[in-house]
Amino acid sequence: MLFGGFLRAFWLSVILGGTIQLAWGQVIINELVATSSDRLLQRVPGAYPRVGNTTPWQDIAYDDSRWGLAAGPFGFGTFSGVTIATDLAAQLQYRAASLYLRKTFVATPEQAASGAAMELRVRYNDGFIAFLNGVEIARRNMGNPGMFAFHDQDALNPNLNTLNMETIPVGNANTRLVAGDNVLCLQVHNHSASGANFLIQADLQMAGGETLADHQSFWKYFPGLSEPSGGLLDYGLYYAFVHQLSAVAWTTRGFDDADWPVSPGPVGIEGANPPDYLLGTNLYQQVYNITPTIYSRLVFSLSPEEAAAEAPLRLTLDYDDGVIVYLNGREVARRNVGKPGVPTARTAVATSIHDANGDQNGAVTGREEILLLGSPKSLLVAGDNVLAVQLHNAAKKDEDAIVRVTLETTGSNGRVLCQPTDIVRFFVGTQEPSPAPPQSDIGPIASVPDGKNDWIELHNSGSAEVSFDGWALTDNASNPQKWLFPGGTTIPGGGFLLVLATGLDIGPADGATYLHANFSLSASGEYLALINAEGQVVSELSPTYPVQNVFHSYGRDTNGNWGFLAEATPGAPNVGPALAAAPSAPEFSISGGFHDAPVSLVITSTTAGADIYYTLDGSEPNPGLRYTGPILISTNQVVRARAVQDGAIPSATLTHTYLIGVSAAKKSLPALCLGGDPVLTYYGPNTSGGPAAGEGIFAIKGGVYTNNEHWSHGGDSTAFSWPLQRGRATEKPGTLEFYPPNGDALRTGVGVRLAGSTDTRLRCRLTDAATAVFNPWDWKQKPSFNLFFRPEWNVRPIDYPLFGDLTVRRFKDVRLRAGKNDPTNPFIRDEYIRRIFLAMGQKGSAGIFTTVYINGIFKGYYNLCERLREGFMQEQYHSTEAWDVQQLTAFSSGDPSHWNQTMAYIRSADLTNTANYLQVRDYLDVDNYIDYIILNAFAATADWPNNNWVAARERSPQGRWRFYVWDAEGGFGYYGHGVTYNTFTNDLVISNPRTGWYYPSSLYTLLRGSPEFRLRFADRVQKHFFNDGCMVKTNLQTLFFSLRDAINPIMWETTGTFVSESFYNVWIASDTRRINFFDQLRGQGLWPDLLAPAASHYGGEVVPEMEVIFTNLNDQGAIYFTTDGTDPRAPGGDIAGQLYDGPITVSQTQTLRARVRDAAGDWSPEIVAEFIIPPPVPIFQPAGSGDWTQNDNWSSAPLAYPNRIGGTAIIPPGTGADRDVNLRAPVTIGQIIFPQGNSPVRNRVRNRGTGNTLKFQNTNGPARLEVGGWAEGYVEFEVAAGTTLQSDLQLHVTNLVGHAEHGALRLRAGWSGPGGLIKSGPGVASLTGGGKTYTGATQIEEGVLQVTQPATPTASSNVIVRSGGQLRLISRNDTSGPRVYSFGGPLLLEGSGRSAAIPNQPALGRLGALRYDPGTQGNQATVVNALQLTDQAQLHVAGARNVLELAGVISGSYPITKSGGGALRLAANNQAFTSSIQIANGTMELAGSLGSPVNLAETGILSGYGQVGQISGSGALWLKQSILQAEGVAVATHRFVFGKTGSPLYAQPAAAGNGLVVPPTAPTGLQALDVYLTTPFNSGDVLRGGYFVPFAVNLAEAMAAVPKRAFAPDPQGDHIFDGQTWLLVTNAQFTSVSETADFGQGAVHGRILEVRIGGAPTTFAAWQASAFPDPSALADPLVSEPGADPLGTGVPNLLRYALGLSLSDDPTGRTPQFSGSATAPAIRFAFDAGCNDIAYVVEATGTLADWSSARILFDSRTDFPPVSADGWISISDPAAAGTQQYYRLRVHLIDGQ
Repeated sequence: MLFGGFLRAFWLSVILGGTIQLAWGQVIINELVATSSDRLLQRVPGAYPRVGNTTPWQDIAYDDSRWGLAAGPFGFGTFSGVTIATDLAAQLQYRAASLYLRKTFVATPEQAASGAAMELRVRYNDGFIAFLNGVEIARRNMGNPGMFAFHDQDALNPNLNTLNMETIPVGNANTRLVAGDNVLCLQVHNHSASGANFLIQADLQMAGGETLADHQSFWKYFPGLSEPSGGLLDYGLYYAFVHQLSAVAWTTRGFDDADWPVSPGPVGIEGANPPDYLLGTNLYQQVYNITPTIYSRLVFSLSPEEAAAEAPLRLTLDYDDGVIVYLNGREVARRNVGKPGVPTARTAVATSIHDANGDQNGAVTGREEILLLGSPKSLLVAGDNVLAVQLHNAAKKDEDAIVRVTLETTGSNGRVLCQPTDIVRFFVGTQEPSPAPPQSDIGPIASVPDGKNDWIELHNSGSAEVSFDGWALTDNASNPQKWLFPGGTTIPGGGFLLVLATGLDIGPADGATYLHANFSLSASGEYLALINAEGQVVSELSPTYPVQNVFHSYGRDTNGNWGFLAEATPGAPNVGPALAAAPSAPEFSISGGFHDAPVSLVITSTTAGADIYYTLDGSEPNPGLRYTGPILISTNQVVRARAVQDGAIPSATLTHTYLIGVSAAKKSLPALCLGGDPVLTYYGPNTSGGPAAGEGIFAIKGGVYTNNEHWSHGGDSTAFSWPLQRGRATEKPGTLEFYPPNGDALRTGVGVRLAGSTDTRLRCRLTDAATAVFNPWDWKQKPSFNLFFRPEWNVRPIDYPLFGDLTVRRFKDVRLRAGKNDPTNPFIRDEYIRRIFLAMGQKGSAGIFTTVYINGIFKGYYNLCERLREGFMQEQYHSTEAWDVQQLTAFSSGDPSHWNQTMAYIRSADLTNTANYLQVRDYLDVDNYIDYIILNAFAATADWPNNNWVAARERSPQGRWRFYVWDAEGGFGYYGHGVTYNTFTNDLVISNPRTGWYYPSSLYTLLRGSPEFRLRFADRVQKHFFNDGCMVKTNLQTLFFSLRDAINPIMWETTGTFVSESFYNVWIASDTRRINFFDQLRGQGLWPDLLAPAASHYGGEVVPEMEVIFTNLNDQGAIYFTTDGTDPRAPGGDIAGQLYDGPITVSQTQTLRARVRDAAGDWSPEIVAEFIIPPPVPIFQPAGSGDWTQNDNWSSAPLAYPNRIGGTAIIPPGTGADRDVNLRAPVTIGQIIFPQGNSPVRNRVRNRGTGNTLKFQNTNGPARLEVGGWAEGYVEFEVAAGTTLQSDLQLHVTNLVGHAEHGALRLRAGWSGPGGLIKSGPGVASLTGGGKTYTGATQIEEGVLQVTQPATPTASSNVIVRSGGQLRLISRNDTSGPRVYSFGGPLLLEGSGRSAAIPNQPALGRLGALRYDPGTQGNQATVVNALQLTDQAQLHVAGARNVLELAGVISGSYPITKSGGGALRLAANNQAFTSSIQIANGTMELAGSLGSPVNLAETGILSGYGQVGQISGSGALWLKQSILQAEGVAVATHRFVFGKTGSPLYAQPAAAGNGLVVPPTAPTGLQALDVYLTTPFNSGDVLRGGYFVPFAVNLAEAMAAVPKRAFAPDPQGDHIFDGQTWLLVTNAQFTSVSETADFGQGAVHGRILEVRIGGAPTTFAAWQASAFPDPSALADPLVSEPGADPLGTGVPNLLRYALGLSLSDDPTGRTPQFSGSATAPAIRFAFDAGCNDIAYVVEATGTLADWSSARILFDSRTDFPPVSADGWISISDPAAAGTQQYYRLRVHLIDGQ
């Protein structure tokens, strides 16, 4: 079909066009970037760090063609002796603190080879870093050499010198220069973006004065509003942003000049008659004596080829008197007016008279000036461009002014772009042409364009140009024309085209440098394709490109292979090899967090061949230590690890902090563990024992402290204090782990900064050692932190309940408060006041107490709380809008425009007028402001309200200002405000509220003038101080006690003190403050004498028809009320409610509001009572099947069917037959109850129709699915459209019967969403079918969760089985064999299975926290996940021929019990797991290492291969042709299978041929030894195995009394083993022999069990019985004793036995022999190592008659025999050389006989 389709397209093309171009087939997607960062740094030892992965801006190869070009010096402000040539105030001041400069110069070969010294001569304000050819050569006031400086970083110190020229040696020329092009780069920083002065003047010289780069020549420059390299910056958008709000916006392409007049040029004025100047338009009447200035704009166009040209532009200029010329908003020429780079006002006049050609009656000539500018590529764009000219006369009354401008391209195809007579638009300078745009307080404020853009590079590998007309790019295969290329887009042969995937859908026609698609790229990978005009895929990445990496682009190498590229080359050929995707991230066998005992950590990667590197100091493992085996962690420790593989990018780094054996006090609070590089992220030389080159957030280098303890650099440009720095540039990368006392942990990357006021930062010392706790008594040693969650670090925002149910769970940043002003009584006042604010019903910063660790070191206790920034506002108010957020007068986001409007209105309006007051509510949330004042006034908060206040509003039409409590530790008397302090009169009432910045006080003073405000204030007081309000004493007490009890244990442990309760006793416990406060309220007119009414009930959940009774507590007036939630008092004081005359019946959910009104028309505060009558729970009515989505099917009709978040539904069983409850529309529910009773039938929920999904979502806590009953009926969910867990879902099953296979609840089809499952109740719930992709945890608290293999929740974060719960796996083998379960995370197990209340019957399957129970025999299941034991646990395998394999690592410090008749196979390296294992029944098979001791019950079996701890018990050890190394063996029964003659294959433990156990000592407790010979054998065959022990161990003695049997397979046999019948081998002999074995770690000597089929006897007693069958001879010692020689051959019986001779054998040829030589004598003799009852001893002596002092050369009891090939061994005597020696072989029974 594809081929035929191509032919049809070809034929059509020929008919229509006559020819066809197939060049499109050569255009490919060549490279892309889908994730980038201008904050993550790549660090290479010895090199300056780099951001991103494009060419660094300091490199000679960097493309600076689009940078500005101007002469130095650069800066702004006034400096003695310096004339600034390029003033950058308009581009930098209040906008950017940095400037980047590049100066390319040529060095001759002689200069480059010279050994002469070079020097940098520089004047600067305030700091700089200098680079030569990419290498740093100098810096001042910018920290340590090599310390990276971001574009938005301030200079670390102001330059306080006199700005004399400083000469800095920078090395010899031959070490710095290259022949040809070199580049000097300067990165210059102001001490503040708002600084008034800024300067850089630099010359690079050879010693002796030869200048290489001078400050007065032209330099390329880039204002540091963003990073100049690392990503792909669209310069068009960047410069448009730089100019858009400036006074030169009129010069840009996007400026709207439609209202400007049009005329031919040149435009000017001429008063002479006849005229000197020939003008296209003479503006004499509009300009003369009115303004000195005329502005003009001329639009011209370039083709793409012209716009890409490299040859310079030529500008010809002729003017009278002053002129400034701009191209697309960039100043390119200036003559005779103003300062370069500085916008020049319309009122400015030319600095002198300058005549143009033709002036003075034609006498003036030769005034034309020709300038060469930058290239079109750097200054112009394809399409429309703007030449803008600003003409200035020498005076308003000067009668002539003109400018003639000609602009041309140069090169072979050069042409005139603009000339003086072209049509222009002009503007007479009676006002500025670019008025400041009106400030909008709606929507976000535009941010600076930067280089963090996704981009796609296309490459035309052919030679012909390709047109992209009708072509498209798409990231959606179902929408192939998602983004169409603009008409006229082409790509030249061999060329490249860049498309930025920003979603902006703009291009050069809109002022951009590049094309911008209407979509962005996903960092996690997605489809991407290039589509031609015929709709055919030209190039694609399908189905998706892989997950992207911030330090690599993704592209093709020179062979066309896709992979990750270390250097991105947008618009140029790709370089370097294509690297493969990262190996899988490391997996930790034990998670970080609290551990009671040391842990042995195993780190693995599922990627074959990957190496793991790790660190233990918090630094990035780059490379770190290579992982070779388990890591023993016995004290607090941070571990960071990543996987690497040759030819691949590295994996992500994982971080786990282990808190070992910490105290109960520390475990009572969440642990917040910060990690990160100790040198780069945290510490500095000021730290005791800290790194000398440290640049962390605590780093202070040098400097001095003044008398009031403020740090100063003291004139030292190398000194710095990082704590003094603020802003994004100061943020350091780290990791954060959050371990609550209970619940799941959080692990994420984080940006770390210090927090605090300027005064706090100036006083910081931070000298405590990195290994020590922060001094809790000294706030100068204990810093506060701001923590930021960003995409660069991991994710933004995080989604985790840091503060439990106190607040939201999504955060962009948080604050760690150290408690500066009250360090040893921390946070209580501040947290207390913020908690009260929350209890008032306001949004505010929630907080908790935590411990803090840095790289595993405990640093102190802290208060973790929310930061009041834009992210906080958006989450709290579910807002997607931008926000204005101000603290005091500084805005952390937004701007003051709306705030200024608010204050202007309130300060100008007559607020005694009700209508005017009501309008205040359009600006200010009055209730919020009143609550804010009530709380702070009651607490008498000090250092407020003129400090420590935050206000915010959403930037939308509905946005109103709200106030937020912050830094309220000065409350309740801490700063000396006594319990009678009057905040109103002392702080809130001010004399001049209509001016100044004391805004909270101004608002109060003005608003208090309104009667409406005063009554509303009383309403809020009534709400909070009465009727169980949050400020009732009992509630204040409860809150204080909860905070006190939370912090006291850790305070006592750390400081030896408890929370001081003095403020509580004075302010809360007594009524003194309350009494005084109400007196103050009355004094302010905020609390009337008329009391609010009392009510019999003040709201809550009630039953229908309940009566509410109001009581008037006054001796006058009447009660008025409403039942619809409105105020019974109208604004202004009129009556708006009903007169109360008796009890009110509450029959529905409603709000009652009531007040008392007296005869004078005054009103009391109101009471508000909100009553909730819960709706009846809907019950499904049909007896048979029916639709959920039909209202009439529910008892709640005519109300709508249950379909809401948090809703409940009851579905009783059907009658008679199975019943379906059908979804014919999507349904959301919080709880479903199935009261099954004794029903025997199925009750099923299913969908009908596509898209009719079911969603479980609750408002508070998990959703719930409850199944009751006691019969065979069961509940089933089969929603093919999908079930979503938006919340966790509790499966509560109490029915113990249900379906025979699936239990009482079966969940079929797909289940997805962020929630998890919580199984409770003793019954069984089953997951069957595929699609279980929910990502929350799977928790089994009680009963059984039964899972088939297809239903494995593959994305569930982890599986947790609590005591009383059971995870049951039930899948049988299918056609492909064993079933593999791969859960989304580790299995956390504890307990022995279902509750002990469940009968231990096979049908109920009580045993096993993890149970494999497929119901038939011969099945196998594999679980690939790690197992973490949270307490002792039982693993159960039902069915004698079933196998459960655990392929994941086991961790934890708790024992395991294995039960069930089946086999449990441990297939991972579990050497680090050392807790005991009890095999109660069935088999445990090892396929790897296990550190545990194993105890075998009588019916327990251990088999397999690998390593294990001590083996003990009354069970059996079965080794079927495998090798098992054990720390000891003390088992009753041993069974070995031998499958080969000779020795085992020691290097193949899994298939060694003969079963073998390798203990360090002889086995003990052995009661039976059976060997099963599976290989055919003959008499004389020898088979070794069974045991291998060290040679020094007497194996024969250990086996001597043990019954030993050997069996061979035989269908007629009467012995059954392993499912076969066997027959006893009667001629088998058991012995032990010496053996050399190599188990993979080198050869070792030992003894091994040997089974001989027939052959010579292996004991002297057996030899005797064979030699002397006659009993009388056997009894005759002269015949049969060891020394007897009944045949008189000279060879006694014992020697015959030792030499392998029978009684009748001729000893000739078997007696010992001399071998060797005179210089190396040896004795050779027949030797049988299996004769364990005798000793072979070889002796040597120099005297034949005297053997008393003979030397023993060999003793078979202690000496390992030499290798023997023929049954003989040779014993040499190296000491005998040159002497006469006699040798003998002595043989004796070991028992001494």
